[in-house]
Amino acid sequence: MFVDVGRPARPVYDVLLRRGVIVQPFGNLPTGLRVTVGTERENQRFLERLSAVLR
Repeated sequence: MFVDVGRPARPVYDVLLRRGVIVQPFGNLPTGLRVTVGTERENQRFLERLSAVLR
């Protein structure tokens, strides 16, 4: 799934990775992340950590 984080994605990617959430920068779109849909628990953890990073 593509997620536009509304800011440069690389720093968001780096913080998420350090917090145990694996996503990927999305090719040529500098504000995009590629996110794989996981289990309900994994998805919730991703949303919580992404929210914390974007505050």
